Amino acid sequence: MDKEIIKGKILDLASVHPIRRSLMKDILESYNLTWDDIDDMVQKGELKEVFHNGEIFYVCKTTH
Repeated sequence: MDKEIIKGKILDLASVHPIRRSLMKDILESYNLTWDDIDDMVQKGELKEVFHNGEIFYVCKTTH
């Protein structure tokens, strides 16, 4: 599957439910993405890292 399509699906999921960092790791491994891809999405303002109860979650920062 195309990397941009997968990134779009991550944004779709994050727009309705925060994604726990441990789940994001599984998603990255399943679709052959890296943390650089997620960092890029955070830098672009598409995703936001949120700290809650000692854990990191990713939420959709913008509508796409």
